[in-house]
Amino acid sequence: MVDGRGSQALYRVNISTGAAPQVGVHGIGDMFGLAFHPPSNTLFGVANGSLFRIDTATGAATFIGNTGLSLVDGLTYDSKRDVMYALTAGSSTLFTIDLATATVTGLVFNGFINDLGMTYDPVTDRLLVADFNGRFLDFDPNAGFRLSTRGTLPDAFTCLASVPLP
Repeated sequence: MVDGRGSQALYRVNISTGAAPQVGVHGIGDMFGLAFHPPSNTLFGVANGSLFRIDTATGAATFIGNTGLSLVDGLTYDSKRDVMYALTAGSSTLFTIDLATATVTGLVFNGFINDLGMTYDPVTDRLLVADFNGRFLDFDPNAGFRLSTRGTLPDAFTCLASVPLP
């Protein structure tokens, strides 16, 4: 995980205990989107419209390119389609992002989604979104990325991950 602000660091979370020792400093302010790309065994982060490769051993960030987007909060990898998605906060648009060049391609405009977290769930084949307004949303890639509300969350959330249960 990254803290986005503050220490500008990468942390490794022990999912059994919740302990989160710091791996190292990436030094990038406002890093709000983070996603792992299994085919390349690479961690990616987005901040201030730029895409970075994050070294999981040191926390160091390597600049890949500028996406031309601001306020990217959501970043997730779709294993079924082999695609990385980026979702902007505010006047929200869903994009695909080329991991070699940081080039983005717009898919769909979604109206307003406030500070958010996004993940891909391979079981339901949906992009899931939790936002600061307490909404739990999903995008259906099989229906033109139609946005649906799944429910209301008990609080304001801005991070989300899909983790298979043992």
